Formats: sequence, structure tokens, C-alpha cells
Amino acid sequence: MPKVQTTTGINIYYEQEGAGKDVICIAGLSADHTTWSPVLPQLAS
Repeated sequence: MPKVQTTTGINIYYEQEGAGKDVICIAGLSADHTTWSPVLPQLAS
């Protein structure tokens, strides 16, 4: 599972799909990365 560590020591999980400019999707409240599963194919194309 790829992660990047912030300067404050917090590990943030990320995924890379598609090509082009990066898009950051932030899940709110009690959601997790699976919140974005339905729209990832459209964002990756």
C-alpha cells in the first residue's frame, strides 16, 4: 500500500490511476478511499 509521510509524521495512503494531471480526492467525515470507487474510471480517462 503506497503512502507518503507529511512533515508532521502523518502517513497518507494514495493511489495512482490513468495519466495526465494529478487529482486529489478527499473523503470527508467517516468515509474512506472506497468512496471514490464509482467515479475513478471517469477521472482516470
